[in-house]
Formats: sequence, C-alpha cells, structure tokens
Amino acid sequence: TNEVIEEIIEERLRSISESCFEGTQKIDRILEFIDGLSAKQFLMIDIDEVAKQTLSQVSVYLGAKAIQVNTKWGKVPQVLGCSSQLRKALIEILMNAIEAMPKEGKLDVKTEMKKNFVTISIVDSGSGMPEEVQKKMFEPFFTTKEPTRNGLGATVAYGILKNHGAKIKVFSAPERGTAFIIKLPAQRTPRSGEENKCLSYFR
Repeated sequence: TNEVIEEIIEERLRSISESCFEGTQKIDRILEFIDGLSAKQFLMIDIDEVAKQTLSQVSVYLGAKAIQVNTKWGKVPQVLGCSSQLRKALIEILMNAIEAMPKEGKLDVKTEMKKNFVTISIVDSGSGMPEEVQKKMFEPFFTTKEPTRNGLGATVAYGILKNHGAKIKVFSAPERGTAFIIKLPAQRTPRSGEENKCLSYFR
C-alpha cells in the first residue's frame, strides 16, 4: 500500500514538475516576444540579405532532413525596418515549415517587388493546416504540437511583421503544404519617431 501511495505521489510530483517547466518556457517566450518588439533602430535594410541570413541560421535543421531548398531573389528595394526582428519573424515561419516536413520535402523562398510592396514568399510541401487551425495560428499559446511547445512562435512573427506595417496571408490545406506571403511596404512615410525607433506592437 505504501508503495502504491509513493508511486502516486511521484507521478503527481512529476506532473507538477512538467507543468512548471512548461510554464517557465511560456514566460521565457513572452519575455522574448516583448524584447523582440522593444525599441531598436529602424533602418533601411536589404530584405534579400535578411532572408539569406535567416536561411543560413536554420540550415542545420534543413540539413537534418531531405528538404530541397529553392530560392529566388528579386533584388528588391530596401525597406524601413529592424533586420534582427525580421530575422526572428522569418525564423519562426521557417521552423514551422521545417517541422511540417518530418522527413523530406521542398521549401521555396522568394522575394519580389509587387506594386508598392516587397513580397517574401515561403512555401513548403508539408502536412498543411485545416481552416480552423489557420484561424487560430496567430493566437498566443495556440499550438498543435507537443505540450512542451508553448504556442508563441507564430504570434511573435505576427507581432513583429505587423510592427513593420506588413500584410500577411496564409494559404494552406491538409497534405497540400502551406504558403506564407508577407508584403512589406517598399515606400512609406514613417510615423512620428519611427525613423529612429521601432515602435512596440503593443503601444
């Protein structure tokens, strides 16, 4: 009887420990989110270079799987923004794409100029998402992955991109892959103080 009680106590303690770890992870991501949107320099930046640097940062994950990467750089105009924040946003989107392709697949990354927007397209051949997931994917803490994932990645990306005046569209269907289309203003008049600082998405 004592052994049974001890097993129950150990199981509950383990469950509490796991919950604490998950909570800590969520808090860390919230702090990362806030830090990522805090005041930093807004400069004219090269989106092609930002995208290339981001792909380089996730190359170790791409290399671990048989994922074919195709790139097409449009030699697009510079945009006003924070390169470190945009890299963080693109990393979140690219990691979602990589995770959607468990063993192999194809990843297309393209930049181009369309009307007054610099467009970044990230298209994967992964598992895709049903419509109900697409509607919730930018909500904080929403995730379809394992419990240790805290569901803030897409929210972080969304906040950063919106802070840059971007338009974001997602096209996806189960077993048909996902396409993220990001449109950044090629030319716009900075808001008061924006030429010097990145304004927080929450202000």
